[in-house]
Amino acid sequence: ARGEEGDDRAVSTLYVRFADADSAGPAPPPITEADLRDKFYSHGEITSVRMHKDVGAFVEYTTAEATELAIAAANRTDIKGRRVFVNG
Repeated sequence: ARGEEGDDRAVSTLYVRFADADSAGPAPPPITEADLRDKFYSHGEITSVRMHKDVGAFVEYTTAEATELAIAAANRTDIKGRRVFVNG
C-alpha cells in the first residue's frame, strides 16, 4: 500500500509511561522532553516528543524499525531514577 500523496516517510509512535514515584522517599526530578530525546535518539530520527503531564509521553520516529528498537532497548529501564515502560 502506498502512503498519501506527498507523504515521503513512514511515521511510527511509541508511548513511554513513567512509573509512580516512590512515596516513601523524596520526589525524583521531573522527566523532561530533553531527557526523553537523550534516552531515545540513538534508536532513530525523532520527529516529535509530546509530553502527557508527568505520567508519560509519546515519542514519534520516522520509521517503524526505530520504534521497535527503542521499545526493545528502553522498556523497563530508568530515567532520572524513575522506571519507564515503553510500548507501541
